Amino acid sequence: MSESTEQQAVVRWYNLQYPHRLIIAIPNGSWLSGSARLRAILMQKMKREGLVVGASDLLIAYPSGTYHGLFLEMKDIGRTWCSVKKEQRLFMKVARQQGYAATWAAGSEIAKQEIEDYFNNLE
Repeated sequence: MSESTEQQAVVRWYNLQYPHRLIIAIPNGSWLSGSARLRAILMQKMKREGLVVGASDLLIAYPSGTYHGLFLEMKDIGRTWCSVKKEQRLFMKVARQQGYAATWAAGSEIAKQEIEDYFNNLE
C-alpha cells in the first residue's frame, strides 16, 4: 500500500478509537499541478500561508504527559530511517525541543502503536 493509503488507515482507526481527540493532516507533501511557473507561484503562496518544509504528515493535537501533542511522519511499509528526509528529521528535532513528541512510522500498524504508546505510556 502507498503512504497515502497507510495514512488514511491511521486516520480512520484514530477517529474510531479517539473520536474526541483531534488528528490533523498537514498537507506539505501535496503534489501541485500545472506548469512549472504556476507550481512555483503556488508554492510561494503556500509558504506565505505557513507551509513549513519537512513538517510531519499528522499532528495529534492532544496533550499527553509532558507533551503538547504528537507529530507523526508517515512512510510506506518497509521503509527505514534513511527514508526520512533531512528536513523532516530537523522538523522532528525542533518539535521535540518545543515540547512535542515527534516520531515516524513505516506503515499504519506501526503508526497505531506509536499513537497508543503516546497515550498509554505518557499520561
